[in-house]
Amino acid sequence: MKTANIYLITSLLFFISNNNILAQKYFEKQYTWEENFNNNGYAVLQKENGNFIVSGATVDTNIIIHPFVMELAQNGEVIYVNNFLDTLANVTINDMQSANAGTYAISGFTRNFIEDIAHSYFAFITEEGDITVMNVGNPTLEDNSFRSNYNPTNNTYTLIGEINPTDPPGFYTSPYLMHLDENGNQLWDTIYYQFNNNRNLLVDIQVSPEQNGYYILGTINNGGTQADIYFSKIDEQANIIWDTIYNWGGREGGRRFINTYTNEFLVTATQVNDDFTSFIMKIDTTGEILWSRDQYFYDTDISAQKETPDSAYVFTGFVRASAINNDMQILKLNADGEFMWKRRYGGTSNDYGYDIIATQDGGFIVCGRTQSNTDGADLYVVKTNCMGLLTEPTASFIHTTNPTNPDSLAYTFTNTSQYTYPDSIDGGYYLWQFGDNSTNFIQETDSTLLVQHEYEQAGIYTTTLTAIVCQDTSIYQQTICVGITQPPQANFNYEQTAGEVQFSNTSQNTYNSNNFWWSFGDAANTTSTEQNPVFMYEEDGVYEVSLSLVVCNDTSIFVQEVVVLGVGLEQLNPSKTMVQINPNPASKQTVLAYQIPSSKTAVFKLYDANGRAVYQTKLQGNGSQILNT
Repeated sequence: MKTANIYLITSLLFFISNNNILAQKYFEKQYTWEENFNNNGYAVLQKENGNFIVSGATVDTNIIIHPFVMELAQNGEVIYVNNFLDTLANVTINDMQSANAGTYAISGFTRNFIEDIAHSYFAFITEEGDITVMNVGNPTLEDNSFRSNYNPTNNTYTLIGEINPTDPPGFYTSPYLMHLDENGNQLWDTIYYQFNNNRNLLVDIQVSPEQNGYYILGTINNGGTQADIYFSKIDEQANIIWDTIYNWGGREGGRRFINTYTNEFLVTATQVNDDFTSFIMKIDTTGEILWSRDQYFYDTDISAQKETPDSAYVFTGFVRASAINNDMQILKLNADGEFMWKRRYGGTSNDYGYDIIATQDGGFIVCGRTQSNTDGADLYVVKTNCMGLLTEPTASFIHTTNPTNPDSLAYTFTNTSQYTYPDSIDGGYYLWQFGDNSTNFIQETDSTLLVQHEYEQAGIYTTTLTAIVCQDTSIYQQTICVGITQPPQANFNYEQTAGEVQFSNTSQNTYNSNNFWWSFGDAANTTSTEQNPVFMYEEDGVYEVSLSLVVCNDTSIFVQEVVVLGVGLEQLNPSKTMVQINPNPASKQTVLAYQIPSSKTAVFKLYDANGRAVYQTKLQGNGSQILNT
C-alpha cells in the first residue's frame, strides 16, 4: 500500500536542472526523499499519457533496502512516489516492463541478510504504484533474478538469473530460469546443472524472432581472472537447441542484448583485464559474430541500449571522467556500429545511467543514480531531445538592404538562431518563407551563411524563419517594408440605407498593407480592422468616422462626418412609391408631392444642411403639401 506521508515526501523532493526552468521539456534532475540516502533508478517506462514510471531500489537510514516506484510528469515533476518503507524490506527491483490492463511487471530479488539467503522476486504494480501480486522464487534454494521477459503469444513471463543448486549452498551458481503464467504464478523452473564451475548466471532474455522459444545471454566460468560470454537458443520448455561460448582469453561477461529490426542481435559485454572496457557485437540467429566494436567503450560501462527508428543504437551507462569520479553517458552509434555522437552528464562526483528508452517526442530518457550535489546518492533522471541534448531551438534573424542602392528590392538575411545544429549528426535545419509566394528555402548547412532574396515588387511582407530539430520547432517572424517610398494616404467614402452604412476604402499608397483601423463614432466606440466594413447604426445622426492606415512606420488618419438617416424605417418599393420635393434645396417654401400605397404609411423627415431633423409627418395615399423651410 502507499505510504501515508506521500504529500510530505513529494514536497521534500528537490532537483538540479541544467535546462531552462521555464521550458522543462528536457531536464536533468535528481530526486531524494526523507528517510532515504541512497536511491537508484534501474528501469523506466513511458505511459500512454506521456508520463514516466521509474522503479528501482532505495536504502533507508537503517541500511535496509526497499523498492520504489515513482511516476513523473513529462516535465519531470513528481506525480507520486511509493517507497514501501513499511511493507517491503530488502527487495531490489532490477527490471520493469508493461503488462496487461495498465499494470507493470517488476522483477528482482529479495535478500534475508540474517540468513544470508536471496530469492527471486516478481510482482505486478498498478498505475497508482501499488504492488498487487508478489511471487518469491525457489522456496528451497537460493536464487537471484536479474531480468524478465513478457511473451505476448502465450501471455507468460520468464525470469532469468542464477541459483545455488545445492542445499546447503555450495561455492558455485548455475544459470536459472523460471516460467510464470499471466498472473505471476510459477509454472516451472529450470536449472542448467552442467554449468557448475565458479559463478554462472543468465543476465538477459528475449523472445525469438521466430516466436518458437527464447534467446538467452549470460556469463559462465566467472572466477578469478576468467569469465566467458554465453549465448543460447532455447525452446519454449527451456531446452537448449544450440549454444555458443565467446572466449577472448580474459574475463568477459554478457550484459544486455536486443533483437534488432533486421532480426539479429546487438550484445553488450564487459571485459576486465588490466583496465575496464565494454564492447558490443552484432550476431545473427545462429550466434555467428557479424561485427564487434570496442574502440568507443574504453573506461566505459554499458547498462542498457535501445535501437532507434533510424536503425541506430543508443547506449547509457557511465564513463570514467577522472581518477575519482564517473559521468553518466549517452552514446549513439549507427547501424554498422560506427560513432555518431556522445553526451556526458553529471557533476563532480559519480553519476550513472542504468536504463534508457526512446520517448514519445523522439528523444530519450535515462534513469540512474547521482552522487553529485548530495550527501548520499539520489535518483538521477535526464530527459533529452533526439541529439541527447537539453536544448530546444530558438529561431531569429536580422535583415539588411543594399546600403549603396536604397531603391533595391534585394535583401540579405542573417540567421541568428540558436540550438538547431544544422551541421551536426541528427541536427536540424531551417525553413525560410519570404511572404511573397516565392518558393520556400530550406537551409540545411551552416546557419551563419547569409541568405539572399530579391522581391519582385514593393510591398509589406511577413518573413518567417522556422528552426526545426528533432521534433521541436521554433518560429520567428518579421514584417519587412520593401521599396516603400510614398507615404500612405487614408481615405474612404460611404453609402447608407436606413442606418446601414457600407464603407468603401479608397486609400492610396497602401503597398498591400492590411493594417486598417476604423472607428465608427457611435456610443459604444465600435471599431473594425476590415478593409471595407459594413456597420449598422442604432440612431439617426451625424457620426465622426475615422480610418487609420499604417504602412510600416508611417500612419495616415482620415476623418469624415457620416450622416445616418432612416434608422428603423422600412424601405418602400420605389416602383410603387413616388415622393417629390420641388424645389430642393429650398430657401422659403417647397412642395411635397407623394403617392403612397393605400396599405402603407410612410414617415417623412426633413433635415437641414447640418443633418438636424426640422420637420416630420406621416404620409398615406396620394397628395401634396406646402412646406415652409
